[in-house]
Amino acid sequence: MPGTDIDSHTHRMTTPEAPEVQRLLREMVEAGCEYAVVEATSHGLALHRLDEVAFDVAVLTNLTGDHLDFHETFEAYREAKGQLFAALDHTPVAPGRAAVANADDPSASFLLGLTSQRAVRYGLETPGVDVTARHIELHADGSQFRLALPGAEVGTEIRMPALFNVANALAAAGAALALGIEPEAIGRGIAACHGVPGRMERIDMGQPFSVVVDYAHTGDSVRKVLSVLREIAEHSLIIVAGAAGERDPGRRFGVGRAAAEGADFAVFTNEDPRGEDPATIVREIGRHAEEAGRVRGRDFIEVEDRREAIAAALARAEPGDSIVICGKGHERSIELGGESIPWDDREVTREELAKLGHTGA
Repeated sequence: MPGTDIDSHTHRMTTPEAPEVQRLLREMVEAGCEYAVVEATSHGLALHRLDEVAFDVAVLTNLTGDHLDFHETFEAYREAKGQLFAALDHTPVAPGRAAVANADDPSASFLLGLTSQRAVRYGLETPGVDVTARHIELHADGSQFRLALPGAEVGTEIRMPALFNVANALAAAGAALALGIEPEAIGRGIAACHGVPGRMERIDMGQPFSVVVDYAHTGDSVRKVLSVLREIAEHSLIIVAGAAGERDPGRRFGVGRAAAEGADFAVFTNEDPRGEDPATIVREIGRHAEEAGRVRGRDFIEVEDRREAIAAALARAEPGDSIVICGKGHERSIELGGESIPWDDREVTREELAKLGHTGA
C-alpha cells in the first residue's frame, strides 16, 4: 500500500529470526501489500529462519566465496542457498512458482537443478537467456539500456552506475516476468527506482570532489566498486575501508589487496570489530596492502576511529578526486565490544563535509 512504511528497526543485512520475519509479513498483509521481497541470506536459510515462508519466486544474483567463517566451505554455502530453490517444490501456494538465476554465475545450473519449477535465466554474457540487456550506455550517474524479454524489448534506465547494477536490474526483471507482469510495466518499474540506500550512494554537499558510500565489504565487492569508480574518476581515487571482526578473516586479505590494487590511496579503519581488537584488524588489513607493494604512510594510512578515518579521507581530497567509503552502506550501527552503537556513514560524511565548509549541494 503506497505511503505505508514498515520498519524492522534492525538496519542490518542478516535475515531476522523467524518470529520477526512472520511479524513483518503479517504487518505487510494488514497494510494491503500484495508483494514482499525478502532477502534470504545463507545464514537465515541454514538456521531455518525462513522455513515457514511460502515463496513464489526464488532469485540468485551471484555466489562468491563469502561467509565461510559460518559455512566453512563454498559447497556448504551453496547448499544453504539451495534450500531456497528446493523449497519451491514444497510450497503450498498457487501454481506459477519460478526460479530465477543469473546464468553468468557458475552456480546457476546447480541451484536451478534443485527445483522442478519454471526456470527463468538472465545474464549479460550467456547466450539464449530469457532476460538480457542490449545497447547498454554506462554513465557516471546511471545506465540506459534495452531490456530484452521473451517476445518484447523495451527501453529503460537505472539511476545507479556500473554494469553489475544493470545485471541486478535484470534479476528484478526476471522476477517480475515470472510473476506475469507485462514487459512495459517492468521497464517503467526499473526506471522508477531511485536507487538502493547505501549502494553507490552519492553524498553531495557542494564539495568539488565525488563522495560515494557503498556496502562493499569483501575483496570481490570492493574490487568491483573500485573498478567502476576508476572509469569515471577524474583524478585520484581514495578508499575508506575495513573488515568486520568475528567474521571470515579472509576478508581482511581481500579488502587490503583490492584497495592496494584498485585505489590511489587508502584509509583503513574499523567496520564492525565486535569482540576483536579493532587496532589488530586494521593493522592486518594494512599488512596485506604492504604485501601487495603499497607503502604505509605514502599509499595508505591506518586510522582506528571510523569518523576520524572518514575525516582524513575528505581532508585529503583535491578537486576532481573520488572517494568511496566502503563497508557499512545503509547500516545504522557499529558492533563494538558487545554493544550496538548508533552510526550512519552517510550522516557522518555529511557532518565531516560541513566541518570543511561544504554545507549544501
